[in-house]
Amino acid sequence: QRACLTGRVLSSSSSSNETFLEEVRYSPRLVAKAVHLFRHPLDNVVSRFHLALKQAGGGGRKDLVVLPNNVTGFQEWCR
Repeated sequence: QRACLTGRVLSSSSSSNETFLEEVRYSPRLVAKAVHLFRHPLDNVVSRFHLALKQAGGGGRKDLVVLPNNVTGFQEWCR
């Protein structure tokens, strides 16, 4: 299968309140155009920094040190 025709959708079970990711396949007839998004590499680094802050602040990861959400915290995180 072509990867461009697959995706994931968040589904919920009708018998319980659980949610899960379900892999779906789309028909090639639905695709008329494609859009390629390009991002600057530093945008990705900043996004990873924000994700690390979110994970550390939410208590989900005990091994992450909480850093300030500013230039100083970003620079410390990059070291």
